[in-house]
Amino acid sequence: VAEKIWKNVEDASKYLFNLSHATAYGLTAFVGTWIKLHYPVVFYAVMMKWVDKEKMPILLNEIREIDGVTIATPDINISTDKFVTDYKINKIYWSLSRVKQCGASATKYILKDRRSYGDYLSFKNFLERVFKYKLDKKEFIAADEEKERCPVTSLTVKNLIIAGAFDSIEHIQSPVQRYGILQQYEEVMGVDITNDIEDDSKEKVHYWAQLQINISEFGFVDYQNIYNAYDKPQYVSRYEYLKFADLSKLAIGEQKRVVFCARISEVEEKKYKDSRDGTNKKFGKVMFQQNTDLTQVTMWNDAWEENKQFMQKGNIIIAVAMTKFSEYDGKNVLQINKGAFVVSV
Repeated sequence: VAEKIWKNVEDASKYLFNLSHATAYGLTAFVGTWIKLHYPVVFYAVMMKWVDKEKMPILLNEIREIDGVTIATPDINISTDKFVTDYKINKIYWSLSRVKQCGASATKYILKDRRSYGDYLSFKNFLERVFKYKLDKKEFIAADEEKERCPVTSLTVKNLIIAGAFDSIEHIQSPVQRYGILQQYEEVMGVDITNDIEDDSKEKVHYWAQLQINISEFGFVDYQNIYNAYDKPQYVSRYEYLKFADLSKLAIGEQKRVVFCARISEVEEKKYKDSRDGTNKKFGKVMFQQNTDLTQVTMWNDAWEENKQFMQKGNIIIAVAMTKFSEYDGKNVLQINKGAFVVSV
């Protein structure tokens, strides 16, 4: 009996807490929730600093849904190696070091120059100061200054441009205009950095928005705006537009025809045996992405054969689909059926 009692106590210790411990956790949760409600900018500024990288998209999605907090692209005159918060306008600026190829050394070099000579007046001014040795800009070289290697590379600058770091000083109104800054770099530095920019995409806002996300892990593609701007059949417009975040809000088992616009992130073709005639057939499982929200869409044999030519990773698709509850996944999912409207934009 004693051994049984001891075993019960020992097992319980794995998940039970003493009163003081539980009270401390409860108080911490209460204080955190109170700060989140009354001072959201302060709360999220701290959260962004400590959140795990894989959970950052979820946090950004949460911030986007609330009022009073704005996450801004990096700003070459404001951003540092950390997130910078302007409490006067409730804005959190993205970190320079979160931009790919802008590592600790490059960021430190830029910040040192900014402290020495003040804010950058233009993109050209940035180039003349950062690449002062290469461009022989003596006005930015102190008499007693010891020459040091510049860790800022062409790829660093290219990625900062795409991330939006020069939008403010160059008065950029649309991400499409960042192409002009890339061309400025080529003119001043004599280096080609636009050779991989797709000619048929450089005038599309969503193309630049996706590039920004790819290199800085921050950005937003307005898929609903892409859908609204597309010249589609009138009957398609009658269907409700679906944001993936709202799929879980539908009643379990609710079946309705919807239309969505999203980017393909993964494509998988699988085989199955048709229970009706025993033949082997193929179906597609495609992962679609609307910024931080992912939804898997199934297309069975006939629908897959009709549409698989559109299902290439990176394509943006507008499609009509049915909502349904998946017993396997335990949640609402989407299915594109034979004859449904599907187009790559």
